[in-house]
Amino acid sequence: MTNTINALKAAKVQIGTLWFDVENPPAWPTNVATNRKFVEDMANVAINAGYKIGIYTGAYAWNTICGSSYTSYSSYPLWWANYNKKADLTTGWKNFGGWTKATIHQYDQNHSANGLIFDPNVK
Repeated sequence: MTNTINALKAAKVQIGTLWFDVENPPAWPTNVATNRKFVEDMANVAINAGYKIGIYTGAYAWNTICGSSYTSYSSYPLWWANYNKKADLTTGWKNFGGWTKATIHQYDQNHSANGLIFDPNVK
């Protein structure tokens, strides 16, 4: 993470929020304490470097990777991954990880329009 921060600063990249992607549980260790420490270490480097952070995840991924009782990042914005095909912030929402609402909702993936493939989101 430190190398990434240094590269961003060296390139004078302007970032509003640095989002941490916490998904795909099979790619993570099964020990939630290890996963929590990894997220904390990355987030702390970014925060200490002066960046705003947010978390990109869904309920299943967060609960599996970090544990359902882990609420340490609920004060940061949530980019909610839930492919329910509903372009709003509330349909299908259930509180998790201490979050009571999402800031952004990715409601589908691999969407196609005008020859482009993208993941649609609503804010």
